[in-house]
Amino acid sequence: VVAIKIIKPGLLAESLVERFQRERETLAQLVHPNIAQLYDGGEIAGGSPYIVMEYVDGLPLLDYAGEQGLDRDARRRLFLAICDAVSAAHRSLIVHRDLTPSNVLVTRDGVVKLIDFGIAKPAEDADGEGGVSATGHTASLSLTPGYAAPERMMGARITTAADIFSLGKLLEKLIPPGPKDRELHAIIAQATQDDPAERYPSADALGSDVIAWAANEPVAAMNGGRRYSAEKFVARNRGFLIAGAI
Repeated sequence: VVAIKIIKPGLLAESLVERFQRERETLAQLVHPNIAQLYDGGEIAGGSPYIVMEYVDGLPLLDYAGEQGLDRDARRRLFLAICDAVSAAHRSLIVHRDLTPSNVLVTRDGVVKLIDFGIAKPAEDADGEGGVSATGHTASLSLTPGYAAPERMMGARITTAADIFSLGKLLEKLIPPGPKDRELHAIIAQATQDDPAERYPSADALGSDVIAWAANEPVAAMNGGRRYSAEKFVARNRGFLIAGAI
């Protein structure tokens, strides 16, 4: 049982269809338990390309979290699985470019599956977006306002930093920070910086800060220095310190 996606006629220019076909082989090698596997592809009689991918019986990320009434810890585990999948894609020089709640499915067993890598783009492609056109550039197929990085809107060259921005927006929706969640606010703020160079250098780095936040460890996004680190140490070991003082 598989899912078959067909690109509508007229959405892709001829040159982009050729690139889509070239990328298919690369994307088929992207194997990860949290990424819906791309199995095959081809072209129907009218010339429209199609992809054959793993069928995921699940719900969009936010729908699943709401339906299951997930607490923060469970939501954090889902987010870390997403970061791990994105990191694997980036190691293969693949940028998803459209990480949104609807492109992250969660199975009935609670397994995260990223979908729609079929319209992703190799990170080393130096041609940039080339502009967003109504005639069918792939940028118009994979840009979701509210989740797309600012450089996507400007037609600038896309790097893995674009996915880091989208991950930050996903985190904000999945675990909405409260007024007292200063560290979570800092994590989201660093991930969604307008300047790509100011964001986390990798999905792993973002995931590590989320783990640190949950474990009451120093969060790199805080840039807190020694005093901040000492405060976190005291907070983690308050009982032992009080006992030692007594």
